[in-house]
Amino acid sequence: MTKNLEDAFAAAQQKYQSGNLADAADLYQAVLEINPRHPDALHMLGVVAYQLGQPEAAAALLQQAVSVKQPFADAESNLGTVLLELSRLDDALSALRAAHSHAPDNPAIIYNLGNVYGKLRNWPAAKEAYTKTIALDDQHAQAWCQLGLTLTNLGEATAAVAAYERALDIQPDHSQALYNLANVQRDLGHLGEAEYLLRRAIAARADYAMAWNSLGTLLGDMARSDEALEAFDQAVKFAPESTAYASNRLCGLHYVPGITTKRLAEAHTEWYWLHIATILEAGNPAPVDADPDRTLRIGFVSPDFGKHPVGYLSAPLFENTSPHALETVVFNTRPVDFKDVLSRRIETACSAWHDVAQLNDEALAQFITSERIDILFDMSGQTAGNRLAVFARQPAPVQMSWIGYVGSTGLPMMNYVIGDAHQFPRDAEKHYTERLLKLPNGYTCYAPPDDAPDVGPLPASTNGHVTFGCLNNPAKLNDDVIQTFASVLIAVDHSQLLMRFRGLDDPVVQAPILKRFKKHGIAQDRIAFEGRADHHVFLDTYNRVDMALDTFPYSGGLTTCEALWMGVPTLTVPGETFAGRHAATYLSTTGYNDCIVGSRDELVERAASLASDLTALAELRAKMRNQVAHSPLCNGATFAAGFEAKLREAWKNWCATQ
Repeated sequence: MTKNLEDAFAAAQQKYQSGNLADAADLYQAVLEINPRHPDALHMLGVVAYQLGQPEAAAALLQQAVSVKQPFADAESNLGTVLLELSRLDDALSALRAAHSHAPDNPAIIYNLGNVYGKLRNWPAAKEAYTKTIALDDQHAQAWCQLGLTLTNLGEATAAVAAYERALDIQPDHSQALYNLANVQRDLGHLGEAEYLLRRAIAARADYAMAWNSLGTLLGDMARSDEALEAFDQAVKFAPESTAYASNRLCGLHYVPGITTKRLAEAHTEWYWLHIATILEAGNPAPVDADPDRTLRIGFVSPDFGKHPVGYLSAPLFENTSPHALETVVFNTRPVDFKDVLSRRIETACSAWHDVAQLNDEALAQFITSERIDILFDMSGQTAGNRLAVFARQPAPVQMSWIGYVGSTGLPMMNYVIGDAHQFPRDAEKHYTERLLKLPNGYTCYAPPDDAPDVGPLPASTNGHVTFGCLNNPAKLNDDVIQTFASVLIAVDHSQLLMRFRGLDDPVVQAPILKRFKKHGIAQDRIAFEGRADHHVFLDTYNRVDMALDTFPYSGGLTTCEALWMGVPTLTVPGETFAGRHAATYLSTTGYNDCIVGSRDELVERAASLASDLTALAELRAKMRNQVAHSPLCNGATFAAGFEAKLREAWKNWCATQ
């Protein structure tokens, strides 16, 4: 009997080693029919099940193997790997710790421990595990790569770069190390180097959808939005199931010159049918009291409640709502360790705050339903970290999109998009799946930072020339914008243009922009670039700017608010789309309608007119902050009252249908 068992197991092993998994599984099963507690057969059948895409069955078999044999480091290690894939992190950690105790010098086990610690966001423990792995096996390229990722999360960028470079010394075509190193270089503002690394990653693995997606984002940052859209197309091609990549492509469409609201509506509707309707059925929100006059419980879902446009433009609402009218409940999808001063400010002001980043879409929808929310706000739209799949499950009876996106979400389950009379041009509603809810005092309320620099004197008074500024994301630059900016510089003798954003201090990014200006007759010495800075220094840049020039078709949002707060008028040509009308709504709300013009030619004329009278421009600057501070843009109480009234109107409409 023993010899037959050994022969059967040996035959199974031979099939496994030859790659014939199905026959190997049958032979391992035959061994277990003779001896159901054969540890090695249980172990190997579990390994085969995992390789055949059956992780649940694999975990059960490996658990049996461990239960009948101790010590059994290989089985414990493989069990930990399977449990990690199943996101049973505590169980995975327990299995791998047992394996490590039985084989303390096995680098593969220690490496897998690092992976579990990483999933648990225990970065110090992950760092220790990967460091020990490398000490045992200096040629473990993947361990060097994972160490780099861990060091990045610990804020050790320089050390992370060194770790990734060591991985690439060992394996030059290590696509993940190339991708991760590119992301670090991008965060450091080295955009040219990041592009080079991403293209190397794609050369090593042509279908690397994640790298194509990152390349799309990067090219946008480098003022190459047409190329960015092509990269997003590749990401979607290689990962058609990814809603995140499809969402990034939708975001990219808003930057395309000549884009229409109709085309955006078609693209968003297509996204819904491809990525939501075929996968999910609409849920049923928990029954709520359809009393039109009771206190409403309203929820907000976002990863951006912090130093982000969503944070700066929503904080005054939370600080000024009437608790008798509204209970405000935040569902924060940003990891807890990313909270900042503004996050805590909003957390203090709202009625309830829930950190829910760890919940998947289904679990989050169920949690929101259990909170009995009456009106639920999406604060992301199609942007990074969005949870539109939660809204597709309809966890609340009324759902609205506000601040976080620039138009229709494409979801039929989203009842409203919030804007104002300036944000929505005439007949806009026909291109939205949602109804349009127009707020009376602007569609957001700005919370100026407490540490903003004082407004300085007009720079042109001492410089002897006018300095125009554009501190918008370079993704908003295109040939039409650059041609218009060039025309302004030609119209105003000796004037300069200062542009600032992360990465603009990179010569690789500057070169094609300068080439485009040169095409329109502007020499390099009339353009100045500056890169990343902390927020205070970034705002202080406006003390070297006389006038700001807005971009199109994607206008400046928070950027326009900041320019106005720093005493700098912004000239804008509002477009057809929601994204093209941000600056117009903020200028109207603050009383600077003269800065809104009807065409690019008019923008050039207005810039030249303002530049011709520096005394008037200096007076405008000196009074601007006070006027902005006392305008509806910064009046939280007035904004909240109008917001509450519109919500009450929408709620009464819903109650009337019940």
